[in-house]
Amino acid sequence: MARIELVRNGGYLWYHDQFISVKGIIFDQNNKLYTDEKLLDYFKGIQNDKDFRKKINQISGIFTVIIKKENNIYIASDTSRAFPLYYKTSSNNLLISDDISVILQESKQTICKISEISFLDTGHTLGKNTLFENIFQTQSNEILIFERNKVLESSFYFGTIVQKFNKEDLTSSIELGRTTFDQVFKKWTKSLEKNQVVVPLSGGFDSRLITSMLKKFNHPDVLCYTYGKKNNIEVKHAKNTAKQLGFKWVFIEYNTELIKDYLSSSTFLNYCHYTGSYSNMPFLQEYFAVKYLKEKNIIKNNAIFVPGHCGDALGGSRHNIVIPSDLTSKNVAESIYKARFKKNYKYSSLLIEKISEQLDEYSKNFKSTEPISVFEDFDNKDRYTKLVFNTSNVYNYFGYKHIFPLWDKELLRFFMDISPKAKKNNLLYNTILKKYYFIPYDISFDKELHPNKTRVQIQKAKNFIKKLLPVSILNYILRNKKQEDPLNLEEITKSMVEYLKKNNFFDSNKNIRYNDIITNWYLKYSHNSLKDEHQIN
Repeated sequence: MARIELVRNGGYLWYHDQFISVKGIIFDQNNKLYTDEKLLDYFKGIQNDKDFRKKINQISGIFTVIIKKENNIYIASDTSRAFPLYYKTSSNNLLISDDISVILQESKQTICKISEISFLDTGHTLGKNTLFENIFQTQSNEILIFERNKVLESSFYFGTIVQKFNKEDLTSSIELGRTTFDQVFKKWTKSLEKNQVVVPLSGGFDSRLITSMLKKFNHPDVLCYTYGKKNNIEVKHAKNTAKQLGFKWVFIEYNTELIKDYLSSSTFLNYCHYTGSYSNMPFLQEYFAVKYLKEKNIIKNNAIFVPGHCGDALGGSRHNIVIPSDLTSKNVAESIYKARFKKNYKYSSLLIEKISEQLDEYSKNFKSTEPISVFEDFDNKDRYTKLVFNTSNVYNYFGYKHIFPLWDKELLRFFMDISPKAKKNNLLYNTILKKYYFIPYDISFDKELHPNKTRVQIQKAKNFIKKLLPVSILNYILRNKKQEDPLNLEEITKSMVEYLKKNNFFDSNKNIRYNDIITNWYLKYSHNSLKDEHQIN
């Protein structure tokens, strides 16, 4: 027996007919827009898996779709995995839901040890896994086919792995890049219609690009907001950008008054499970800002959030520090482990093996392709969807929609082909943005926050020195260097540290980074909650 329970209708609604359930925004191969009930029209007439694959391969956007056909169920998720699903099969039964809590209520679950280790190391579980032994999640660009309630096939219809990087000169790439950006944003502005657009505006390039495009395509109702400490270095650039473009701008100070007692709030604790889903660390930073905007009636009910997620990654920021220069197809799994995990030596071999298996799922012939593109594809599908795009659940949680124009397949296709030389220090990306979007609108500043070659070298040196310092000294530096905490995470995580100490789950020699504190807190809080509810063994 197959059961599908779709309960999350914050922001985007699920639309159903007899055989189809779908939510999101879709553009077909002719850039025709499908939203709301029209999403059902796009998927009507599908008879088999071949029809389903063809339909999925011809679209871009943010979506999840489920189609029931006789004994089969077809599922597909977009590149950002905006609306993940969770599923469990047992004794010829299948339960699928967009809320993992629905599955947890069915029976007691067992924590998966390797998933727990991966979660503590990276802030998320690996691949399709959740924290539980037999509960799984849909992945970025994945097509899942169930036959008679069992997984018949899992495949990936889009990726950024290439056989060889493009050797075109920088000049021609700049012109083509400009055309691609314009086409993508022109397409996405169709989905905004007359809605208010809300942009989380930092001092960096990605969100500034979003605002410049909204100006270029004359969107009539734009609100920008910036959050953090008053002395946040990004505030000045954000304020100047909004002013220069003629957009309303709001600053939300992350002071004690705003964040006090949040850890005892049911609104916050419900949000943590909504966004964490026993698979990802909950994202704290923007929670307070969006909650403030809603409670103060600063944004409209029809607001659509447009964050600049992962533009820097698109342009090549990983080439500066993360991706090693000696990367080969033979050591790519190990390199991913060294770059993205905490080097838990006891489980290093097992984790590297799991990463290698994941790479093989993404592409069977990845060892004969450009290893750098394999690293990027892994990041795109696994890391960024769970640690970055998943954070936008905060918008849905408070009842708002969102879009990701910078993660459109057309832009991904363009940048996946660019040579590492043009990506290093975001050379091509930054050149396009400055030349065609920042300078024309007078929003290119003398002292930029975006990393240049010098800053990258300084950061590399800092990272090397950090490895040599004793933990106690490093802890002292991080806690006392105020400019390294622009979002006031020290104040925000204080109550989490106290919770961990009370539960004998805090080791001051290990929990250096704020994300470590949040991850450890969520894991311990989840354990305690599930035990209280008798949902785990």
